[in-house]
Amino acid sequence: MNEVNQTEIKRENIHKLKGYLDEKKISSNFAISLFSQFEKRGSLSDKQWDWVLKLVDQVDNPPPPSQKLPNIKGVLALMKRAVDPKGKTFPKLWLKLSDSDLRIHRATSASKYNGQLMLTDGKGYGCNLYFGRIDTKGDLFLAYEGKQRSQEITDLLTRLVADPEKVASEYGKLSGNCFACHKQLTDDRSIRVGYGKVCAKKFKLPWGEKS
Repeated sequence: MNEVNQTEIKRENIHKLKGYLDEKKISSNFAISLFSQFEKRGSLSDKQWDWVLKLVDQVDNPPPPSQKLPNIKGVLALMKRAVDPKGKTFPKLWLKLSDSDLRIHRATSASKYNGQLMLTDGKGYGCNLYFGRIDTKGDLFLAYEGKQRSQEITDLLTRLVADPEKVASEYGKLSGNCFACHKQLTDDRSIRVGYGKVCAKKFKLPWGEKS
C-alpha cells in the first residue's frame, strides 16, 4: 500500500472516529483523548493510528451479542474475603492464561460498570486487553478479546472458585509473583507455596505447610 492510500485511510478512519464519538457509539475517555490529540497536533503516532483503526473497526464490525456465561458468584465471594475492613481498598487478583495474565479488579465509580469485576491482561490503560466483566450478581460477560479465549477463561475462573489455593499457587510458581499483591516472591516458603504470607492471611488461604 502506497503512502497516499495510507493517508487516505487514516483520514477516513479519524473522520469515522469523530462521527462515532458525536453519535455516542464510542464513548471511552481513551477514544476522546485520541481525537483531541489529533485535533491539537494534526497527526498521531503509528501506534495511535492502530488504535483509531481498532476503535472504528469495533463499531463497523461488532462482535455477536454478548453471551451470558455461567454464574460464578464464588469469584465475588473470594474477593470479598480480602476487602479492607474500613472499605478503603479492594483486592486485585492475578491469574495465568496461556498467552497472557488475567487481572481481576473492581471498577470504580468513574466506570459505567461501577462495583463490577473487570477482567484485563493487567497492562496499562490504553494498552491493555479487555476480556470482559463479572457483574454484581456473579454473571460473566465476555468482550471480543475474552471470546477469543472463552473456554480458557471460563475454565480458569471455575477452577479458581473450586480451588483458590491451587490456582493462586499456580500463578506464583509460573510468574514468580504473588497472585494478589503481584510482588515478587522472595521468601523461600512463599516461593514453595506460590504466594505470600500476608496475602494468604487476607484471602484465608493456607501458607507455610507445603512440602
